[in-house]
Amino acid sequence: MLYNVSQLLLEPTGSTRSFPVSTPEQELPNSPPASAGTQGSVRMLRTHRGILVRARLNVESSFNCSRCLSDYRRASYLEIEEEYLPTVDLATGRPASPELEDGAFFSIGGDHVLDLNEAVRQYAIVDQPMKPLCKEDCCGLCHSCGTNLNLEPCGCREDAIDPRWAALTGLSFPD
Repeated sequence: MLYNVSQLLLEPTGSTRSFPVSTPEQELPNSPPASAGTQGSVRMLRTHRGILVRARLNVESSFNCSRCLSDYRRASYLEIEEEYLPTVDLATGRPASPELEDGAFFSIGGDHVLDLNEAVRQYAIVDQPMKPLCKEDCCGLCHSCGTNLNLEPCGCREDAIDPRWAALTGLSFPD
């Protein structure tokens, strides 16, 4: 999601632009989940220092379930609010914004193109589940044969005991 903001940077503080967002399935660079599409809107507001970006996006990403290892898609709603600062003064061509950190994703390069991809990627990573599950009651895989228990029951014997615990079967416990 690249936006040429050279004209907006020339306008007075308070000027705005709005853009609809509709991207097809794509892989965001350096991102674990693949984005299965992004829908939403972006609003840009000219500030005294740069451009304030407010985006409301629905992002659908692909994950692997941590229990059954199957692929599934998960929708996320992201609200992005970041101020992008120009690295080059539009009028003079000199470096601008001395307080700007090197490599910050909220900067506008010398070509005056605002790249929203890095912000979307970072917000999507923060919204990822720590333990992705295809559904809350996912049964996972059988520990013995590896059958996906969501799809079919396995043929393993229920009474099979780990030989390391077999010595405990002769113990009796008081009621």
